[in-house]
Amino acid sequence: MVLASFLSKSWYFKAMDYIYRFFFRLKTIFSYVKLAWNDHDYDWVYLMLVLQYKLKRMRVHFVKHNIVERAQEYGVQIKDLEDTIERILDGNYCAQEYASHYAKWGKITFDRESIMGGKLTRIKLRMSNVKTEEDENNEREEHFKIMEEYEKQKTNDIKKLFDTMRDNIQNWWD
Repeated sequence: MVLASFLSKSWYFKAMDYIYRFFFRLKTIFSYVKLAWNDHDYDWVYLMLVLQYKLKRMRVHFVKHNIVERAQEYGVQIKDLEDTIERILDGNYCAQEYASHYAKWGKITFDRESIMGGKLTRIKLRMSNVKTEEDENNEREEHFKIMEEYEKQKTNDIKKLFDTMRDNIQNWWD
């Protein structure tokens, strides 16, 4: 009799666990639908969006359920990575430097020139406040310095993202 009672309870709990997991997985699939719908395989930006979404899900799960010993610490760490991905995607590096550059050199204008009998168009970018060849060289040099700093900051964020993940990802589990 005890054995029959044990088996029936065991079967009941297994069935309830299966049903719970089925609906949990269904809910998880639906939570990814918008992300998957907008996904494309041709650009690294979509990989970053998937990574950001998954990190957020993990952070919320850890902090909400407090299921790992250092859940709050991991939550802060993962949130920092989410913010790093946001910075990478926004690309607002050197915003002040670019604003100063455009204030000094003016707006960008485009000079179009037909080439190859009108089959192609060559476009040359010019800044409205550039008047001489020396101005053009100075503007270009200043612009390249800003672009180098922009790339340096972006590269540092990408390095921080993947270095942090490499060093900590095996700790982020329940």
